[in-house]
Amino acid sequence: MLSEKPARTVAWSAALLLAGAILARRAGIGWATVDVAAHLPGGVSEAEPIHRPAAPGVPVRAAEQEHDDEDEPLPPPGSPEEAAGAHAIEDPAGAMRSFYAALAATDARQGGAVTRIVHYGDSILDADLITGVMRRRLQKRFGDAGHGFVLGGTPWPGYRHWDVRHGTRGHWTVSRSTNSPVADGMYGIGGVAFRSAAKGATVWFGTDPQGEVGRAASRAEIHFLRRPGGGDLEVVGPSGVPVLLHTQSDAPVPGVHAIQTPDGPVRIEARAGGAGEVRVFGAVLERDGPGIVYDALNINGARARILLRFDPAHWAESLRARDLDLVIFNFGINESEADHLPMGPYEEILHTLARRVRTAVPDRSCLFVGPMDRAGRDAMGRMRTRPIIRRLRDAQREVALAEGCAFWDAMAAMGGDDASVRWFRLGLVGGDFTHVTPRGGVKLADLLYRALLSGYYGSRSQ
Repeated sequence: MLSEKPARTVAWSAALLLAGAILARRAGIGWATVDVAAHLPGGVSEAEPIHRPAAPGVPVRAAEQEHDDEDEPLPPPGSPEEAAGAHAIEDPAGAMRSFYAALAATDARQGGAVTRIVHYGDSILDADLITGVMRRRLQKRFGDAGHGFVLGGTPWPGYRHWDVRHGTRGHWTVSRSTNSPVADGMYGIGGVAFRSAAKGATVWFGTDPQGEVGRAASRAEIHFLRRPGGGDLEVVGPSGVPVLLHTQSDAPVPGVHAIQTPDGPVRIEARAGGAGEVRVFGAVLERDGPGIVYDALNINGARARILLRFDPAHWAESLRARDLDLVIFNFGINESEADHLPMGPYEEILHTLARRVRTAVPDRSCLFVGPMDRAGRDAMGRMRTRPIIRRLRDAQREVALAEGCAFWDAMAAMGGDDASVRWFRLGLVGGDFTHVTPRGGVKLADLLYRALLSGYYGSRSQ
């Protein structure tokens, strides 16, 4: 949300998208140095290199390749090394129990055992950085059950998903829950609606033949809204035979059109029929399983309160339609822009958010991921952890545990106070001391992956 984010954050998101730093590191070009002695705790005596975009137009595929696991071979499934060194998920009430049970069924290769994870967050998840690594690792470990949900278009420049292809043709109006909301608050599960009354305007989705995972699907879904005055939507699946959907309805309700197909490459399209406005949310590509589905639902510029703009009943129905096993909330970086954010109102937002999810899917697991460390200048002009980060983390922990959710302390997993400064030195966090670099995205995903595996193995021993 451009109006809610400072220019430096938007610029960094664009830099991640361009991924020029990746080519710079590989080709030995485009490096820059800065004197960080005045900024780092304890100081340093030399200038340190930081990654900067070398040139525009770098293909997103390059960013995906930067995250390949070739440099960090995965340990054998079921070995202690999978969860070695994990910073534990805090779960005194057993909030993760249902998720671990679903994961156990998938791990046992039970027929049709698909474990679905829905991960909400802000620009820390942009370009599918952390979530893309999580999806690949979990699917390599437990099985590839398809990509999951992807939005109907490109709602902001940094929106990309790995191992899937999607796009639009023709005119679509993008309504984001952040800065261009719809009055009825109906965005499906993803927080963004794509609207068009232009005949022939198209959204399309497909498996990625070059993907590490997600090369095949046996089920495709178009998610849209039925509502008064809704137009026609023509859906074309692998068979090539159009199916006409009338989205006119007496009352607004989420619509899902599912297509079953032999397991393999899939491409589907949804076209506006021109007889009124249609509202499309996105598509789902899945397989019969067993395996993992990981829905990455970041909303650029979002704070946790943005999810309260969703119509509660509509959102609840959309969550239930995904038959999810775990909901992850991963916010805090944008809230940390306000150094003196009142914690009372913020905690009420979190309580309301958790209660809505617990009401919608009461028998499923809920996990709050605390904000990663973020540094700013202290009174001495040095780069230190911003105090607001600790306050946000503590508030999230308190609410999560009070509302029957689990909590994972990302800041502690990174190394605690001033971790972002140390990560900057290692090339894992960018010059804003906030957003992870491609290597940092791999590292943070690895920490979360190990935490989930540690909790899962612990549940099996109980």
